[in-house]
Amino acid sequence: MQRAVGRFGSVVAGSLALAAYSCHIQQAAAESSSSVKTLFSLKVAPDKALAELRTTGVVVLRNNVLPEAVLLSLATSSSSSTMMGIKSVTAGRFHKNLLDNDEVVDSVTECLSVIQPLLSQYIDHQKVYMSECQIVTAVGSSSAEDQPWHRDNYSPSLSLFIPLGPVNASNGATEVIHGSHGDDFSNWSKKTQPEMELGDVMILDGRSIHRGRANYSDGIRQILVVRYDTVGNKVPRRGFDDIIKMMQVRLKVWWWECGFVS
Repeated sequence: MQRAVGRFGSVVAGSLALAAYSCHIQQAAAESSSSVKTLFSLKVAPDKALAELRTTGVVVLRNNVLPEAVLLSLATSSSSSTMMGIKSVTAGRFHKNLLDNDEVVDSVTECLSVIQPLLSQYIDHQKVYMSECQIVTAVGSSSAEDQPWHRDNYSPSLSLFIPLGPVNASNGATEVIHGSHGDDFSNWSKKTQPEMELGDVMILDGRSIHRGRANYSDGIRQILVVRYDTVGNKVPRRGFDDIIKMMQVRLKVWWWECGFVS
């Protein structure tokens, strides 16, 4: 009973958090008179970012995505601020799907066009499509629990994490195992929890093992998550096969953490 009440409280808190933040999005967008195209720039050498991504399965581009562009892209349609389409997968963590909103998707695509060549080169110029576009909200005061270790996909794909506010260890920044985009344990080097600010973007190989951590702060943590999958490859839908694969991922992490591999 207590757990049910606690979960209901988390849902209410998450709904209120999303509602408050949607107002912030609309206000910030209204205050910005710049066009989306002028707000994005790539401030890192593509070759360097590409090399890090291929080696570790993750790279953080610092101060490459200006916050106003993200806010503008989310404020393109008033329906992006409604409470429809929210789901909770783990306690205290809420997902607002934007993929079915063509205006938002077109705006986000335009915003991210500057890094498309880097993404295309990483997956050997295979044809890709946007398979996910959502706002993820993690409620504070430990309401948002640790996610289980998982992969976004088991075939080539890329996930982009764009913070809508400060992301740090206290409020549950995403934890990633470097080198885990492959199954060779000898390439698994360490766990990191990259901290990000508005303007940063984390690019993650969809096969990299990662998890969102618990939010122990008093505030909320929100990120825009955009994923690109290659055409023809299956997107995990939590079917029986996908559940088995997720269990195998967690077993691999446990095996690695226990030091049973050299």
